Amino acid sequence: MWIQETPWEQKNLGVASSAVFHFDGNDDPAAVTETVKNQDYIYQEAVIPMNRIDIVNGLLAGGFRFAEVAIAQSMKPVCELPEAYQRHLHEFTFHPADENEIKQIYDAVDGGSVFQTDKISLNPRFGPAVAARRYGNWIREEIANRGARPYIISYGDEAAGFSVMKTDDKGTVTGLLSGLMSTSRFPGFGVYLGYYMIEVAKANKAKRIVAHVSSNNPSVIKANQLLGYQIENMNYLLTRFLG
Repeated sequence: MWIQETPWEQKNLGVASSAVFHFDGNDDPAAVTETVKNQDYIYQEAVIPMNRIDIVNGLLAGGFRFAEVAIAQSMKPVCELPEAYQRHLHEFTFHPADENEIKQIYDAVDGGSVFQTDKISLNPRFGPAVAARRYGNWIREEIANRGARPYIISYGDEAAGFSVMKTDDKGTVTGLLSGLMSTSRFPGFGVYLGYYMIEVAKANKAKRIVAHVSSNNPSVIKANQLLGYQIENMNYLLTRFLG
């Protein structure tokens, strides 16, 4: 087990202190449960491998709450769009966001309705407004200072949604954040958005593409599976709030 202090979450969540406890397959459940019991960070997250339900049970007994299973999915950027979706592909377009569209993305994130399945949004201590602030702060930093690139997916003439992607020096593209920008609902939106993200990765000669998905969002998991993503890793994620 190791402890990662997360000072950026203090600003995002409005708490005095916060940390993430990372566990592995070798941790003794009694020892780590005792260690965590004595931690006084106001907001705490615990990331536990899927085969360590003994640690999960110990933390639940100590006041933690289940938040989600955090799932990492990955694939090589080679995709054949499922036949059922091919006939409507021409109705969608995908392009890099310009300055005005980036502002629209920020407005969508700040509005608080984009991430209703997010662990912070679903936490009764925080809710959608705090989740929006957290994501807004994070994505602005990624786009302004860390090389992330925002894209718009349109349905006809309407900006339907967005995706923010980032490429590392090993040729891995990570989808950082995606969501709807419209109150309208578009058939197959998640599949088409995921398909275009793969196409961008392929055009940039990426070696692989990674998506981080919550178990609270099964529609995205299903869309990614249709496109060929495989599960790479899964972890239980628990939270505790002191105060």
